[in-house]
Amino acid sequence: GILIAALQMSYSQEFFMVILAVGLSSALQGVKIFGTELAIAAREDGSGLSTTAYFVGKILAQMPNALIEPLCFLSVYIFMGSLDIWFTDYLKILFGATLVNNATGVMISLLVVPANSQVTATLVALVMLCFSGNAPSIAEMEAQMGITYVVSQVSYARWTLMSLITHNFLRSSKCVLSAVLPKLEVKGYISMASTGFVTATDFDSLEVDCN
Repeated sequence: GILIAALQMSYSQEFFMVILAVGLSSALQGVKIFGTELAIAAREDGSGLSTTAYFVGKILAQMPNALIEPLCFLSVYIFMGSLDIWFTDYLKILFGATLVNNATGVMISLLVVPANSQVTATLVALVMLCFSGNAPSIAEMEAQMGITYVVSQVSYARWTLMSLITHNFLRSSKCVLSAVLPKLEVKGYISMASTGFVTATDFDSLEVDCN
């Protein structure tokens, strides 16, 4: 967090780096939630105990960590940057991204052998990051029906980046959402199909008059 803030990047670049950091760390953490204890779960199943209860218990026990991790990250990072997004908004968005990546890591740990699960989780997080809306843009991805469109719809990076930029711009412009979105649609910064941003790289220079 200190490094990202110290680089003094633009809005979109800074958010992109934050999503990269949170995505990789939380995906790798998700792999360790249940994947390393499959042998224990199998032993409990053999003794007649509920593996479902064990699985749910492990997931619930991870929930506080999913909140603490972005909280610790933001407690240092947000006060060093020049962003307008509120701390609570940032925390809620990163908490949601952390939960999604934790869940992705858990699913990978159940499908991939432990020796390859961390590498797989890293690759999945990086692939999702490629569909964040920077390049290619969201409009370009939605115009290409097929695998590109599907991945763009399920990419945590795309929705996280869109949420971060929206909240940051709302705070900096002091506009209400109903006033911002139509103007962004007219200027082509939001996809008409899903209100996703066409591009994040040019967002820093966008000016919206709310009057």
